[in-house]
Amino acid sequence: MGVALLVWAVLIEPGQRVAREIRLPIARWPAALGPLRIAAIADVRTGAPHMTLEALRSVVATVNAARPDLVVLLGDYVIHGR
Repeated sequence: MGVALLVWAVLIEPGQRVAREIRLPIARWPAALGPLRIAAIADVRTGAPHMTLEALRSVVATVNAARPDLVVLLGDYVIHGR
């Protein structure tokens, strides 16, 4: 069990990137404005072995393709010392 957890935590999970759409109703949001599209980006950790420049470009392309009205960056941008 411990080896499986270590493999997951070190080799598999850090390289996964997840993009999903969640619809949340906003009380009293004017219907005439249409939906507010927000992209949240977190835990990019640029400099880690799994986050190459090409992988970062892929993240940016995915966000741009979603055409959000607002992009929020939630932290963990870089690996210090890299």
